[in-house]
Amino acid sequence: MRVGELHIRVRGREHRFPDPRIVRIGRDPASDVVLEDATVSRLHATFEPSSHGWVFRDAGSTHGSYLEDGEQTGRLVIAPGRTVRLRLGDAMGDTIEVEALDELREVATGPPSQAVTQLGRLSGVHRLVATRVRIGRDPDNDLVLEDLQVSRRHAELLGTGERWELRDLGSHNGTYVNGRPVTTAELSPGDVIGIGAHLLRFTGDRLDEYLDQGAAWLLALGVTVTVGGGRTILSDVSFPLEPSSLLAVVGPSGAGKTTLLGALTGSRPATAGSVVYGGRDLYAAYAELQSRMGYVPQEDVLHRQLRVSTALEYAAKLRFPPDVPAADRSLRVAEVLAELNLTERAGARIDTLSGGQRKRVSVALELLTRPALLFLDEPTSGLDPGNEEQLMQLLRELADGGRTVIVVTHSVQSIDVCDRVLFLAPGGTTAFFGPPAEVLPYFGSHGDFDRYSEVFRAIDEHRDRSWSDLFRAAPLHERYVAGPLGEAGAAPAPGDTSQPEEHRQRETIRQVSVLTRRAYEVLWSDRRNTFLLAAQAPVFGLLFALRIGPGRMSTSHGAEATMLLWLLVIGATWLGTANAIREIVKEQAVFRRERAMGLSVLAYVGSKVLLLAPLTLLQTTVMTLIATSGQDLPAVDPSGLARIEGAGAVLSGQRIELVVVVGVAGLAAMAVGLLISAIVRSSDRAMALLPVVLIAQVVVSVPFFATRSAVLDPVGVVSSAQWAMAASASTTDLNDIRSVDLAVTGAGRSALVDRELPANSRRAVASAAAGRERWDHTGGVWLRDMGADLLLTVGALTLAVIVLQRRDPVRSAGREKV
Repeated sequence: MRVGELHIRVRGREHRFPDPRIVRIGRDPASDVVLEDATVSRLHATFEPSSHGWVFRDAGSTHGSYLEDGEQTGRLVIAPGRTVRLRLGDAMGDTIEVEALDELREVATGPPSQAVTQLGRLSGVHRLVATRVRIGRDPDNDLVLEDLQVSRRHAELLGTGERWELRDLGSHNGTYVNGRPVTTAELSPGDVIGIGAHLLRFTGDRLDEYLDQGAAWLLALGVTVTVGGGRTILSDVSFPLEPSSLLAVVGPSGAGKTTLLGALTGSRPATAGSVVYGGRDLYAAYAELQSRMGYVPQEDVLHRQLRVSTALEYAAKLRFPPDVPAADRSLRVAEVLAELNLTERAGARIDTLSGGQRKRVSVALELLTRPALLFLDEPTSGLDPGNEEQLMQLLRELADGGRTVIVVTHSVQSIDVCDRVLFLAPGGTTAFFGPPAEVLPYFGSHGDFDRYSEVFRAIDEHRDRSWSDLFRAAPLHERYVAGPLGEAGAAPAPGDTSQPEEHRQRETIRQVSVLTRRAYEVLWSDRRNTFLLAAQAPVFGLLFALRIGPGRMSTSHGAEATMLLWLLVIGATWLGTANAIREIVKEQAVFRRERAMGLSVLAYVGSKVLLLAPLTLLQTTVMTLIATSGQDLPAVDPSGLARIEGAGAVLSGQRIELVVVVGVAGLAAMAVGLLISAIVRSSDRAMALLPVVLIAQVVVSVPFFATRSAVLDPVGVVSSAQWAMAASASTTDLNDIRSVDLAVTGAGRSALVDRELPANSRRAVASAAAGRERWDHTGGVWLRDMGADLLLTVGALTLAVIVLQRRDPVRSAGREKV
């Protein structure tokens, strides 16, 4: 690559840069061109050599950069032989004249190793002059970090002689040393402290502050992913990506694009090789670095029933410390909406937005925390060409603003706006890595290709060709891959990535509160679904009442009394299971993203319980009261042969006790529904299992068969409906109610009703009737039945938590077996 000498003239002084390198301009005395204007940021902009000339990039300055005609610019290519005038800062800011000479010089094959491996850009030096240094967001701290991810009182440094100890002060997002979360840690010179988006290198007598956004390289070093059976689906992928770059990862289906994204984000770490960001191993420092990454999956990570601003507000509550004022959160939401041109759509429901607008909202969720790295998986999928172009231009602007953006896509329509393109061939090998301008010339040497789409098709059709070997033999590989990576050196050794238990427990309580409030808002926002949920219980109760008829809780109608109780239990089982069976699986994309941002699985499942349990209890109560409104509780005995108890087995009122029993049956079914929802991978599979689960509960709990089954009876032990049926029978003294009906088959109803049998004969007939031990009307039996249902509820919820936790990547020294 060849580029001309760069001349920058400002205030009558000319700065010449004959050697191609990154040129920094700003208020910082360490800049290559120093501007003392107060409206100029410490690092305001950079000039970087490229194949097209010199690229001017605004480095996320406070007051912006402007062309001579007043138009704001974040990125500008200055071709050889061209001269431009730029104004940095506000209207009274400095004007600089930039000239790119057309006398070409060779650009070095790779950046200096220190640029590749450094933490980022040095942004400040803090001398340790006191024995106690408080660090936080509040202005009265000794070291103030203006970042909404930082707590007001985040951490403190305590010095005693030559010994310094770092203490986390109960921060929301944690304190990290060398990528490892800590509550207390003794520091050694060279240790790197991570707090929010800030990196502080401890030197012994000072803290050097680094900013990684727009200043840290991302390196993939031999990234390989092998699955079961030894099959390699991603093979030895390596590349360097400079700061503030936009990389497109393209290739046919089966080329490993999404697998590579999983390895780069750490969600599915590579089985071999490493990923280095800012000189640090991603997997070793994953606990800290994951907060510096934004990830937009192909599926929308949005609750579509919410309004745009509401969805962002809840995300901000989860990601920012609780001590951040609501006004500051709302201001950050407004800033992100303005950055993505969504301000006018802030009050719109997400399900009313176009596909491109929804994708922008997904991006907005990630930009709340100002991530330095942004990954997107097929963001243009399903978009029309116009929306696709707009989205890719947005990503270009985000990269120009100081972020490193990596986008996986099938489309090659807009890759010209990218800085680098990575073509993957089937089998997960590298077919090309470099600037878009080099794609067609390179592939043109291996065939007649005039368009990117022809390259795409050739890689897909010629799967037997060793595209990776061809690229390794090309000069482009040395220039854009081997050269830069050869100077980067080895990655740091992996370390401990565990999260302090105290921090997890502390955050769980707050997350439950936020998630529950959001879940209720989502529920009530879907008015049609809410109406259907509200209508089920009264409809069930009314149908049961009409089918059974009034006055059936009596010894004269033992079969109908049994049927009524069983219908109530099955109705509660349906309500509880149906309420929960899609609750987790329908938002699995949301869960995965929030889990990566520190969401507690226990908090997540707990919020579902706090949403569904009151709903289920309300439904079962309404259903039970309507269905039993025409019944006598306690039951009556016109024959006088049975001794029907006037109270429940434990409570004084049978109707109240029955409401409790049916409610617990609903809760147990709800827990089973959540477990199924955690296990399955799609809502369709969940709904397909719903009738299977219900029929199984019906068959196991049906109370009308006296014969025993060697297969079904053991299954009944784990059937919530079977135990609930037993508890309801215990409450209503169903054994005695049924004993009269069973006895009449031998003595004749008229004789029994007329009490023609002696008292001792009547007792003998009643005792001979087929009763059930689990139905006995005693406090001990009722408590055992209810305890079994509650145990099943807790067991199902515990299994749901375990299932969701097991879906996390299993990391051992930063590795996952996939």
